[in-house]
Amino acid sequence: MKNADNLGFVSSWRMLTRDKGWLKPVCLLTLVGVIPVLGQIALLGYAYEWARLTAWGVDAAPKQQGVRYGKVLATGALVLCLTVLQAIIVGIATSFLPVVGISAGSLVAGLSPLNVVPGLIAGTLFAMAATVVVGALSDTFISACALRLTLYDKFSAGWRVDRIVQMISRDLGGFLHVFLVSVLANLIQAVFATVAVTVGLVLLLPTAFIFDAASYGMTVPELASTAVLPVVAIIAAAVVCVFAYLALYVVGRLITVNAMGQWFNRFQVRRWGRSADPLPTDNA
Repeated sequence: MKNADNLGFVSSWRMLTRDKGWLKPVCLLTLVGVIPVLGQIALLGYAYEWARLTAWGVDAAPKQQGVRYGKVLATGALVLCLTVLQAIIVGIATSFLPVVGISAGSLVAGLSPLNVVPGLIAGTLFAMAATVVVGALSDTFISACALRLTLYDKFSAGWRVDRIVQMISRDLGGFLHVFLVSVLANLIQAVFATVAVTVGLVLLLPTAFIFDAASYGMTVPELASTAVLPVVAIIAAAVVCVFAYLALYVVGRLITVNAMGQWFNRFQVRRWGRSADPLPTDNA
């Protein structure tokens, strides 16, 4: 089975790394990603143009040569606009969850004066958990809308929520699998950040104590000359860690968006009609 036909984190990773030199575009996207707005447009365009091929069943790695930069930026700009607008709508739609949770807790607490505090705490925790879960699932849903926009090269195609719902109703497991791929990618980034910060603090604190102890009796020039090497080393290590974290973000984003392409591939995109047409009845 081709990796494009096999939905999952591992298969998407294999597609990303199958060609020699795959780190070059990752590093380039990491550097470009530092640029506000334009960096996100470039990353989104590159990711969704790769996922477009995967959705069509093409078992290929992201392009390293012959990249149509104009097309990448155009797709990225449309996807970014769609993502922002739909995220705002989801945010407004889910803003009632804290109220519902706290109200439910208050209702339970009203049944017994002894349950006032536990009821409110339970309601607040429910509201927080529901907000996180709904927000995460909505990100995956919005990603599906963005890929649909990319496939049709039409901004309006990304708003055919009914077609995405139709896909989910036919293959809920596949949609949740894409969601879990995004969760795993975010978890890897979080673990790396936690380890990097922890190691940094472990190495930094003893160095700071030693330097503080040695600084007594030094003149200002002596203190400055002594501090140069440790400061440069700390800054260099921090830059490397930040770059590595951003590169992990790029890799996670590429893998997650491509996993969405793998899910779309299950629906035989080549048989789709116009954006408004329903899915073929026998393609999933």
